[in-house]
Amino acid sequence: FILQYKSSLSIGCFETDIFHFKEKTISAHDIEIDTNLIFKDFLKSNFKKTTVWMDSKNFDKKENCIYGLKWLQKYSLKFKKILVEIPSSSIKQINDKEWLDCMQEIKLIKNIELAYYLNNELLRECSNQTNIQNCKYLNVDTKNFLNKTNIKSITFDYQDGYEAVSNSQSMEDYNWHVWHVEELEDINKLL
Repeated sequence: FILQYKSSLSIGCFETDIFHFKEKTISAHDIEIDTNLIFKDFLKSNFKKTTVWMDSKNFDKKENCIYGLKWLQKYSLKFKKILVEIPSSSIKQINDKEWLDCMQEIKLIKNIELAYYLNNELLRECSNQTNIQNCKYLNVDTKNFLNKTNIKSITFDYQDGYEAVSNSQSMEDYNWHVWHVEELEDINKLL
């Protein structure tokens, strides 16, 4: 929370991994090493209205999506903007009407942008052209999923995925949210 608070005050944004459950929303990278950082407690601090990137680790299950939706409806306006990143495994929910409805409800919250996390392993394969079949998955199945959910943003590790994403015509229409951009020339490539 100290790092989140410092980022809020200094640059006005931060990223955090989130797990939504019925009784609480926690900030943790892995549930097995949960430190019980209840994210609502961050809101008790004297933070600057900030932008937060919520890596929503368990939004690939409809129950957790519904818990998260309730949390976001209650607390989202305490933030300037929220990027809600859903995991790659969410693609398996493409035919679950309740899950799709939950995604649409989240998208209706005015300061929230919904984004789909592109799988690093798949991106590495497509960047190196080591598995052409999987690259078709990136270009066809991912595009179908994004269209069906009406998600307009993707997230990916720049180091693993820039080549694959930039060479995919089906990915150029989306907002890109990236990390691991380490060189000035990489910033120029993105621009």
